[in-house]
Amino acid sequence: MFLITDVGSPEGISIDWVSRNVYWTDSTKDTIEVANIETKLRTTLFKTGLVNPRGIAVHPQRGKIFWSDWDRDDPKIEWANADGTGREIFLKSDSVKLPNSLVIDFDTERICYADAGTKKIMCLDIDSKYAHTIAENCTYPFGITVTDEIIYWSDWISKKIERVNKHTLERLKPLNVPLAGTNKLYGLVAVPQHCLGLVNVCQYYKSQCPVNHICLPDGKGSRRCVCGYDISSPSSKPPCIP
Repeated sequence: MFLITDVGSPEGISIDWVSRNVYWTDSTKDTIEVANIETKLRTTLFKTGLVNPRGIAVHPQRGKIFWSDWDRDDPKIEWANADGTGREIFLKSDSVKLPNSLVIDFDTERICYADAGTKKIMCLDIDSKYAHTIAENCTYPFGITVTDEIIYWSDWISKKIERVNKHTLERLKPLNVPLAGTNKLYGLVAVPQHCLGLVNVCQYYKSQCPVNHICLPDGKGSRRCVCGYDISSPSSKPPCIP
């Protein structure tokens, strides 16, 4: 097990494989948190202004994180630097209704999401925020993932993995998969054949952070050493001073 203590309902998980950090949303605690894969040191990046946090996606090279909040009164997609600074609204409620999972298409530098309110799969250019409708008339899209050719999403009503060619937008024959448990399909992950050649400063300088600190990209080409803790290990060193 990776983390079993002080975890409520981790709905979205995303990995910065360059910095070796895991980000997740917790809809019980209403938090956005991060932990280092090797040390398991963790910290809470956000614990206010969250109602129903769900999907999360990290862009290692930009040093950015994106997350969805399907608060029915104020649905939105937010983003911030990966160290928890610079929090802003990326997409507001007039364009998004019930945003579920998020994924970054690194080929096109877009953030894509499944919206169970508008029944659409949408992608937005990260820099310009120009919106691209990938698929319409979905029934209840939830999980989403992307490859070099295809965008896939799970659907709670069709109970299938739907898919579309991301270049031509041609809807392809859905995939039938065995259902178990809640009889619903949740998150999806596409595993590339080769790791993307992305870099960030924590790849090279995380060892320069003090003991009990986590190296987090700051979204400006540098990094910040953030105080972390490991409550699952009573024998761990005393926590650092934030």
